[in-house]
Amino acid sequence: MGRSAENSTTLPNGRVVGYGLVDKGGLWRVRFSCEGKRVEVSTGTAVKGEARTRAVAIIRDRFDPSASAARSASWDEIVTFMEAHPHLRPASRRLYLKSIKSLRLIFPDHEGPAALTPKEAAKFLREFSRGRSANTVRNAYRHLSSLFAKHLRGAGYVESNPWDAVDPPPEVRHEPRAPTDEEFAELMTYLEATYPGWTLIRLFVQLKAYTGCRTGDVCALRSDQLRDGRIFFDPDQTKTRAGRSVPLPPEMLAGLESIKGETYLWERFASDAVKYRPNNSKGAIEFSPSYLYWAVAGIFKAFNKSRPGKPRLRPHDLRRRALTQAAILFGTDAAARAIGVDPQTARRYYIDAQRASKTDEVFGGLADWWRFGGGGAKPGEGEAKKTP
Repeated sequence: MGRSAENSTTLPNGRVVGYGLVDKGGLWRVRFSCEGKRVEVSTGTAVKGEARTRAVAIIRDRFDPSASAARSASWDEIVTFMEAHPHLRPASRRLYLKSIKSLRLIFPDHEGPAALTPKEAAKFLREFSRGRSANTVRNAYRHLSSLFAKHLRGAGYVESNPWDAVDPPPEVRHEPRAPTDEEFAELMTYLEATYPGWTLIRLFVQLKAYTGCRTGDVCALRSDQLRDGRIFFDPDQTKTRAGRSVPLPPEMLAGLESIKGETYLWERFASDAVKYRPNNSKGAIEFSPSYLYWAVAGIFKAFNKSRPGKPRLRPHDLRRRALTQAAILFGTDAAARAIGVDPQTARRYYIDAQRASKTDEVFGGLADWWRFGGGGAKPGEGEAKKTP
C-alpha cells in the first residue's frame, strides 16, 4: 500500500510496511502488500485499537513466518519505541513510560522485556506495593500487562506476557463522588482571588467542567477546533478514538475566541504563567499540552492545600460532576453518549449514584411511608383518618 497507507509498522529488520484497516461485517480487516501482491486478512476484532495491534502481528508473521524468537531489545530501546509510537494518545504514552520507569527502578540492571519472567513480575508487584494503595499497584500491573500484550508482542519484542501468570491485588471499589456546586464555586472563587484577571485559567476549568472531557484532551485542543459555535474533538485525541463536537454557551464561546492562540487554544498559558505564577515558572517557555497538563495539576494541588480538612478536588473530578449532572437531567445512557464514555464505565467510575439516583429523595419518601405505619399504609391515608 506504500506511501498512501493509512498506517504503517516497522518490521524487526527495519523495513516499513504500510497498511490499511477496513470494516467488513462488523470486524476489521487489514490490507497490505507483500511481495507485490495485495493481502487482506481479518483481524477478528470489532475494536479498531485492538485491530491495529493484531494487524502488526499479522503483517510480521506474513513477512517472516519463521521469526518465532523475540528479538532482543534493551529497556532504553523500548522507551524509544514507545515515545515514537504513532497510535498512542499523549496520556497513554505517559502512563506506559511511567510504568516502565517504575519497573526499572526495582530492576535497574534488567536486560529488557524479553528477559522478564513471571517470577520477576510477581516480585515487582510485591516491591512496588510497599507504601502504595492496592489500586495504585493494580493500575501499574494493568499498564505493564497492556504494554506487553498490545505493543511489545505485536512488534516482536516478546513472545509472551509474563503478567498473565501473576495475580494483581484485588480492586478496592470506592463509590464515585462528584464535586458539589458549592465546591466548584469555591474553586472558581479561589482562582479569581489567587490569579485576579487571569481569564484563561478560569475558561480552561469552565470548559473542562462543562464538556466533562479528560484533562489531556482539553489541553491538546487546537485553535482550529473552535469553530461554528462548537468545540470539536478529533478521534485521535480521545481515548475512545471517537470524534465528537460540543455546542458552547455564547459567553464561553466569546471568551475562548478572545484567548485562543495561533496554533493551540491555550497557547497563551505559557506566557501568562510568567506573570500569574512567577514562583512556579522558570521564565518564558514554549507551550505544549504536557506543560499545561502538569501546570493545571499543580494549581489544583495548591487549591486543595488551601482548604485543609475538606474533600480533595482533582481535575478529573470535574468529569464526574458533568456526567452526574447530565445523568440527573437526561439519564445515564444519554449522558454517557454525549460525553463520550461507555454507559457501564460511567456508572462504575464516574456517576455519583447518591445524587444521580436521588437517593435522599427516595429515602425521604420511604421515611414518610415508615412514619405512617411502615406496613404499607400510604402517607395520605394516615392523615385522612384524622380528618373529621
